[in-house]
Amino acid sequence: MSTSQLLFLVGLVGLVVYFLSLVVRTILAVAMSSGEVRSARLYRCLMGFLIWTAASVGFFFVVLLASAFQGGAAGFGQPNQSGFLTKIGEPAPDFEFEPIDGKPQRLSDLKGQTVVLDFFATWCRPCMEELPELDRQVARAFAGKEVVVVAIGIGHSRDEVAKFQGRNNQSPMLFVPDPNQAIFSKYTDVGSIPRTVMIKRDGTIGTQMVGYAPHEMAVLASLVAGDSKPRSAGE
Repeated sequence: MSTSQLLFLVGLVGLVVYFLSLVVRTILAVAMSSGEVRSARLYRCLMGFLIWTAASVGFFFVVLLASAFQGGAAGFGQPNQSGFLTKIGEPAPDFEFEPIDGKPQRLSDLKGQTVVLDFFATWCRPCMEELPELDRQVARAFAGKEVVVVAIGIGHSRDEVAKFQGRNNQSPMLFVPDPNQAIFSKYTDVGSIPRTVMIKRDGTIGTQMVGYAPHEMAVLASLVAGDSKPRSAGE
């Protein structure tokens, strides 16, 4: 059970108990008092109900934020099957893609190299935080070691991805549009991003991750290092 789920259950039980106590107190206030005393007790019960309502709204808002943080950040460090149609150890689904500055090719054409697929969108804040680190710690760090990083803009047109690439024109990553999510749908049927898939040199999936946490990009880099070809002597 995740932290956010545990918080949800504990908080829900507490709120229900408090609400029931308010109901009991209201009934007792009506049954056991009269006149000004009854009015005062009813007033206190009403204020308690308003406080309970405000606390409930605030609590569930915090739980939603915690859930979003866990999904978008905390889960990055470990292999995560959440929402993936693909499984670690199985062959990666093949697809055709056309980089903004390259010719059409297929994923299968890259067999023998380590491939990192990163599904992103320009409106996704965690994606925008992740891509520079993916560029620095993987794409640039493993340049010349037969590692290919493919950044796939889901729901974005070719022009939109080209414009985004223009702001990142020093990156060795391949930027690919996926306007109809044809590539994305081969790997997942859930919209949460970023999603990162490392495909080993033998064409099977080495790991797949959801979300992003800066301190855990090293996890992906270490997996890539373990699969990529070493540099030749003298490099």
